[in-house]
Amino acid sequence: MNLHILRCFILLTLISIWFIPVAQGVGPSIAISFSVYEALRSFWQSERPNDSTVMVSLACGSLSGIASSTATFPLDVVRRRMQLEGAGVRARIYNTGLVGTFKHIIRTEGLRGLYRGILPEYYKVVPSVGIVFMTYETLKMLLSRIQASDSCFSLGDLGFPIRFCAPNE
Repeated sequence: MNLHILRCFILLTLISIWFIPVAQGVGPSIAISFSVYEALRSFWQSERPNDSTVMVSLACGSLSGIASSTATFPLDVVRRRMQLEGAGVRARIYNTGLVGTFKHIIRTEGLRGLYRGILPEYYKVVPSVGIVFMTYETLKMLLSRIQASDSCFSLGDLGFPIRFCAPNE
């Protein structure tokens, strides 16, 4: 019984140390990204319904990545500054917590300090989030075809000469 309690304690400790902070950092970014993507995609398809689904999802996904990064980047800057504090020869100046670090950055560097380094973030986010949403829409389309048809579907629409068939029952 004691071994079971120890395992549960270790598991809960790992969750609280790793998962919760990661989820708090990633959660808002994903929520903003999906919300902006769905809004942009709906608007685009209402204005131009004949455009390629792949291109629409790639463009809207890229723009949603920009919106998400712009909204959440200041939190990443504060987190990184607090993590790197005291490393090497850096003095410890961020000892007042999250809000105090925000205030210190704005007071010493201005609002621009919260967005220092955002351009490389955009270089990373634009292609990656665009590809993620393009893949999401493509798989959604393929899976709906599998469900609609009883036997086979093809990837010919995407330029791949591959055909998948369900086994006969």
